[in-house]
Amino acid sequence: MNKQNNYYFSTRDLMMMAALAAVGGISSTYVNMIGDFFQSFLGFAGTTQWAAGLHIVWLMLAASMIRKPGAATTVGIIKGIVEFLTGNTHGLIVLIVNIVAGLIIDLVLIGNKKNKINLSYYVAAGVSSASNIIIFQFIADIPSDVLTLIAILSTSAVSFVSGVVFGGLVVRALLTAIEKAGIYHPERLVEGNRKISAFYLIGSISIVVIFAAILFISLGKSNSKNVRISGEVDAPYEFLAGDTEIELLKISAEYNGVERDYTGYALIDIIMVANPKIENGLILIEASDGYSYFVSFQEALGNNHIILAVQNEEKDVSYNLIGAESTKAWVRGVSELILTKNEGILVEGEVNRPFIFLPEEWQKFMDSANIDFGENKIKLQGVELREIVDSSDPKDDAVEIMLVSSGESRIISFDELNGSLKECRIFISQGDSGVEYILANMSGDILLKNILTLEVMK
Repeated sequence: MNKQNNYYFSTRDLMMMAALAAVGGISSTYVNMIGDFFQSFLGFAGTTQWAAGLHIVWLMLAASMIRKPGAATTVGIIKGIVEFLTGNTHGLIVLIVNIVAGLIIDLVLIGNKKNKINLSYYVAAGVSSASNIIIFQFIADIPSDVLTLIAILSTSAVSFVSGVVFGGLVVRALLTAIEKAGIYHPERLVEGNRKISAFYLIGSISIVVIFAAILFISLGKSNSKNVRISGEVDAPYEFLAGDTEIELLKISAEYNGVERDYTGYALIDIIMVANPKIENGLILIEASDGYSYFVSFQEALGNNHIILAVQNEEKDVSYNLIGAESTKAWVRGVSELILTKNEGILVEGEVNRPFIFLPEEWQKFMDSANIDFGENKIKLQGVELREIVDSSDPKDDAVEIMLVSSGESRIISFDELNGSLKECRIFISQGDSGVEYILANMSGDILLKNILTLEVMK
């Protein structure tokens, strides 16, 4: 008589999973920022993985509170979509990472019929947390030497411990607090749902396979044997590995907490072959999937360990940028390198510290979003407008700012800047004659293009 028993997940289950996935997807962006901070501060392999367990807290909460196999995988799917759509720099890979993490939790806990917090609970948390290392390394390149394999295993161990601590011990404490507050009451798993559970898990595994196939097919289609070198150069050309006199280099660099060897060609050597017209500016790195970032010309000039690494040279060759100071510039599937002018944005007016905003000086403050250009959406990096204004140290009587572009201007009050427009950022894009600065929100809506100056006014 009770129709809701015909459904595997109740409305309450679905609402709880959606809430956990949304909070987890948004918080993961900030967890990544915290991890990057410790990485730059401490500077040794594995420092980003101490926080890996924070990413799976939401999946473990779903598995513990809903107590139905498939709950963690469902939250993983939704959480991955949230991260992907909000501009996670890993792109589609982050979706695979979340699905696999949820699937591991469901598979490990499926035999725990009473959902007790026992050894299997902590194993599920640790293994799901460490799985991100394996996935990222598998997609980047399968390790071919023992030292790299040892580094991967040691970093995975750090991630496993993080999962046990945050996904196990912390989640257990949270569940106790939630139960005492009367918000959550443990329920026994309904045995009649076991067959449905098995079917659901098979479906989840199929989803992982499908998404993995889509990922590798898309990467395969995006491979290009040539990388276009263009922009402020006298001799633009198509770079092709194996058909160049540039010296092949082998470097060691750390990515995602694991140090490994890469082989490729120095970025500055590739650019110099094209005979640059300028000695400053930015090198915009465009990927075949639309993602773009930059390396300053001066950084490339002073660091020949920034290389264009070659993968699958004998078959479907592809190029990845490796070794830049900011890991945001570690771009997969590079299709074009554009040397471009960068005049920056003049920040002036009623301020105590006028300056020129240059994106290379603000890389630690950047976050990405998919910006809507009408015909397509492009993932760009940007800095919060409030951060830029605050850095100018506005005078006490300043109340608004005016952003001036080549064709129009926009006035924004400080109230708007701290209210409805607080999430707005200045994004960096390639314009017709150099770097173009775009004001947009994190939803991707463009508010002003081609910004030239920012004036703080009374």
